Amino acid sequence: MNVSYLHIIAKEIGVKEEEVEVEGDVSLKELLSRLAERHGAAFKKYIYDNDEGKIKGYAIIIVNGKIIQRGKVEDVRLTEGDHVFFGIGAAGG
Repeated sequence: MNVSYLHIIAKEIGVKEEEVEVEGDVSLKELLSRLAERHGAAFKKYIYDNDEGKIKGYAIIIVNGKIIQRGKVEDVRLTEGDHVFFGIGAAGG
């Protein structure tokens, strides 16, 4: 599956886009765990609110063009060929 990152995250983890191999289907939560293990604190600081796996309020996760709500991460199943994007929301005035 193709995974891509917003510029600021890409800069921190050292990659803008990567292929992640999956066997069968995998949950989005499992993908997040794999990426956190692969990229460590540089990834976690933009995605996780704490060490318990709670997703940050400003984290944006898009699967195949559809925004995934924080509370739905465990419900999303991924398969080979999917595209997952990670970004962060911005606010200002």
